[in-house]
Amino acid sequence: MPATRPMAHRNDDALIQAILAGSPEAFEDLYERHFPRVFGFVSRRLSDRSDVEDVVQNVFVHALTNLSSYRGEGAFLRWLYGITRNLLRRHYLKKNRAAERLGRTRLDVTESPDLLQDEITPERHFEARQLGRKAAEKLDKLSPDARETFL
Repeated sequence: MPATRPMAHRNDDALIQAILAGSPEAFEDLYERHFPRVFGFVSRRLSDRSDVEDVVQNVFVHALTNLSSYRGEGAFLRWLYGITRNLLRRHYLKKNRAAERLGRTRLDVTESPDLLQDEITPERHFEARQLGRKAAEKLDKLSPDARETFL
């Protein structure tokens, strides 16, 4: 029988307090809890798998680096979806600017949600977690001003 982690059964607010106190396990549990929903939300809005992975990774990096600004006045998932929507807007703007520079027409921001039918395999989930950890470690080493450049 697999061992259960004590943090996994805590609610989001308890996990957030543990993260702010320095617990990497708490962030891992929060990430595992919300990754499938964020991934699904983004994948229904973007057709390119690598764009989906980039946006989802940025959502969790942004959430981690700005967690102290979460006031707990609503559900954490609502706050996380707000970050997700903002990063999707940035993604669309960036893609549209790049397309315009190349003389192409603007991208449709209502890309077909059924273009991405890949399942979230355990391997893809593991890869995304590893990449998110590496990014978070690198961001932690930057000054707050430098970190803001990436977010």
